[in-house]
Amino acid sequence: MYAIAKRSKLTGKIIPVKPLPELAKEALTDKLKVTVVPTVEAEAYNVGESTQVPTGRVIAVKGRVSCKMAFDGKSTKYRYVGVDEGSVQ
Repeated sequence: MYAIAKRSKLTGKIIPVKPLPELAKEALTDKLKVTVVPTVEAEAYNVGESTQVPTGRVIAVKGRVSCKMAFDGKSTKYRYVGVDEGSVQ
């Protein structure tokens, strides 16, 4: 998979224009046709039950994903969510 990149003004390195979690979610939904849902941690933060901000590097998916998406040593992790029950496994 390819992403649009630019040169960082701080380090001079080539970096993706969008953050890795956003690129991964886009690739999963658009290219691989996998359903992406919010993680339990993201839901807890969004409704005010937690003050810990999720990093976004854990992506909850309905279905199996065998590809790994990474950039510069940072990768995404997948949490499989049951298709029928809607709960995290």
